[in-house]
Amino acid sequence: MNAAPRLLLASFMTLTASGVGFAIRSGILDDWGRAFGFTQTELGAITGSGLWGFALAIMFFSFIADRVGYGPLLGLAFVLHIVSGVLTVCAGYVFETWGKEATFWLLYGALSLFAVANGACEAVINPLAATLYPEKRTHYLNIVHAGWPAGLILGGVLSYFMVERGEQVMVRWEIQALIFLAPVLLYGLLMLGQKFPMSEAKAAGVPFTTMLKEFAAPVLLAMLVLHALVG
Repeated sequence: MNAAPRLLLASFMTLTASGVGFAIRSGILDDWGRAFGFTQTELGAITGSGLWGFALAIMFFSFIADRVGYGPLLGLAFVLHIVSGVLTVCAGYVFETWGKEATFWLLYGALSLFAVANGACEAVINPLAATLYPEKRTHYLNIVHAGWPAGLILGGVLSYFMVERGEQVMVRWEIQALIFLAPVLLYGLLMLGQKFPMSEAKAAGVPFTTMLKEFAAPVLLAMLVLHALVG
């Protein structure tokens, strides 16, 4: 497979991994509640970590993507996805050893890392697809972003057949929580050894200070608007 289609498929699989992880996690929340004694508020706090994590990550990584490069950022996302999965399945051990509070923060951190990894992927795959296919960027961006609903559907179907039926445990939640690593490993293999193109901004020689100014202006405006609303 040529580099461009291979990197496009890798980009597609990053969103598939995100969708599968999101759907599967929604299906095992009840398992976490029963296993660790979490309230609905605590479960909401754990899953809510993905909101701020993703938002901050996509802003930060979009800002540095041109300077750092697409390859290293996707590599970082790959590592964070793996670490997130490993930490998640350690919850049972942590609960038995250190109790409920430690388990809460472990899962909070694991899901935060998952969200940061998703944000890093999102910050890369959009400009990457546009750079790989500049003449048909809208078409290929649509293809890449089909990975998210595809992952949601796949994860939802798998979750439906794996969740508990009455008193019967179909598949342990630890196994379910690791299923999203299948598309993660696939996008890791697809990008392995590939040469990533430079961003359009870097290829055009746009100075980093110019990008800094462009990044700072909307952030400052958002902060002023938020201050005005809160005040």
